[in-house]
Amino acid sequence: MKKYMKRMISLAAAAAMVLSLCACGNGGGNDGTQAPGSAADGSGQTENGQGGGEGGKTLNIAWIGPVTGSASRSGEELYNGAMMQFEKINYQIGDYKLNVFKVDSESNAEKAALAYEECILSNKIDVGLNTWHSWVSASCIEVAAKYEIPQLLTFGASQDVIDKVKEDHDYYKYWAGKTWPQPAHLVTGYVEAIDQAIQNGTFSPASKTLGIYGVDEDWGRTFAKAGKEGFEANGWTCAVEEYFALGTTDYYAVLNKMKDAGCTLICGTMSDVNAATAFIKQADEVGLDALVICDGLGWLSEWYELTGASSDYVIDMIPQYATESGQAFVKEYTEKFGYEPGPSTAGLAYDTAGFFLKVLQTTYDEYGELTSETIMKCWEEKVRTGELIYTMAEDDAIMMPAWDYSDPDMYPDPIVDGDHYCFPVVQYFDGKAVPVYPDSMAAQELKVPEK
Repeated sequence: MKKYMKRMISLAAAAAMVLSLCACGNGGGNDGTQAPGSAADGSGQTENGQGGGEGGKTLNIAWIGPVTGSASRSGEELYNGAMMQFEKINYQIGDYKLNVFKVDSESNAEKAALAYEECILSNKIDVGLNTWHSWVSASCIEVAAKYEIPQLLTFGASQDVIDKVKEDHDYYKYWAGKTWPQPAHLVTGYVEAIDQAIQNGTFSPASKTLGIYGVDEDWGRTFAKAGKEGFEANGWTCAVEEYFALGTTDYYAVLNKMKDAGCTLICGTMSDVNAATAFIKQADEVGLDALVICDGLGWLSEWYELTGASSDYVIDMIPQYATESGQAFVKEYTEKFGYEPGPSTAGLAYDTAGFFLKVLQTTYDEYGELTSETIMKCWEEKVRTGELIYTMAEDDAIMMPAWDYSDPDMYPDPIVDGDHYCFPVVQYFDGKAVPVYPDSMAAQELKVPEK
C-alpha cells in the first residue's frame, strides 16, 4: 500500500507537466499503429473501445523502440517480432487484456526519457518491454526507477545501466534483465577467431596494426573499448581510433587514414543500417587492405542490397535461425510483412516477448493478479533465482538455447556461454552469413581475401 500511495502522489504531482507536454504537440507515447488488442490512441482504450479483458481488467505495457529516426527500420522489426508473440495469445493473460503502447525513442536519449515518462503518466503503465539503443536505456532507467515500473528484457549493452543496477539494486531493480550483454562478454569471440586464423596460417598480417571505429554513443564506445582492450591484450597495436555522430555516412577520410597507417584489422560497430553499409562500401572503394569486423552489419535483412560484393569477407557476430522453430518464424514473418526478419532485431524481440509473456503468466498463476508489484516480485523471486528461465527445449525460444538471469556476477546480463546466450562469429559471402567460430558452430574456417 505504501508503494501504491507513493506512485499515486508522483502521478498527481506530474499531471501539470504531462498536460504541458501534450500541448506542445508531441502526443502520447503511442503512435496509433498498434495491433489488435493494444492501445490505439494513447487514451488507455483498446481499438474496440472496451479497454479491458474478460473480467474488465487491463495491463498497460510500454514498449520502447525507435519508431522514427535513423534506426526506425530496427524499431519496426523489433515491434513486429515482439507483437507476433502477443498475437499468439490474443493479447490476453487470464482475465487481463494486454494493452501495448509504443514509446518512440527517436534514437535520442532525452526525447526517449520524456516520451517514456509521458506514456507512464498518461496511460497508467504497469510494466514495460524492450528498448534498443544503449544510450536510450541509460536515460530511461531513471524513469523506470522513479515510477517503479518494471521494464523487462531491454536491449542496449550499456555499462552505465550495469553499474547502476549493481551499485543500487533496490532503486534500479526495475530495469530488469538486459538482452544484449556487455560487449566484453561477446567481443572475446572476435579476438579468439582472429587469433585462431593467425595460428593456423589462414591470416598472416604484415603487422598487428589495429583500427577502431564506432558510433559516438554509449553503445559504440562501449563496444570499441572492449574490442580495443581485447585485441591489445593479444598483441595488437591500435593506430587509429575514430567515432562518428549518429547518422554519419561519409567515412572516406578515416578509412584513408586507416589505410595510410597500415591497419591490417579494423574493428567497430554502427547503430543503423545506412551507416554500417556506407562504411563497408567505402572501405572497399578506398582499397583498404584489412580484415573488417563490423559488428551488427547483418542486424537488418536488406544490408546486402546496400553493400553488394563489398561485404564479402566482412566479419560479424549474429545469432542464427538454426532450429525448425526459427525457420518457421522466418517463414511466418516474411509472409506477414513482406521481407525476411533480421535475427538480431525481429528474432531476438520474438524471444524476449515470449519470455516476457511467460513472466506475466507465471505472475498471474502464482499471485493471482498482474500489477507492477507482483510482476517485480515474480522477476526477483523466480527469474533472478533461475526458477524461471526461457529455453529452446521447453519454451518457444528460437535464438538462444536458454535465457537465464540467475548468475549474480553477470546480472543484469544473462548467462553467456554455449549452453545459454551465445552468438557465433560469422563471415559474409554473397550475402550469406557463414559461421566460422567457435568450432562447435563453424561451417568453415575464417577466410582472407586474396591480394
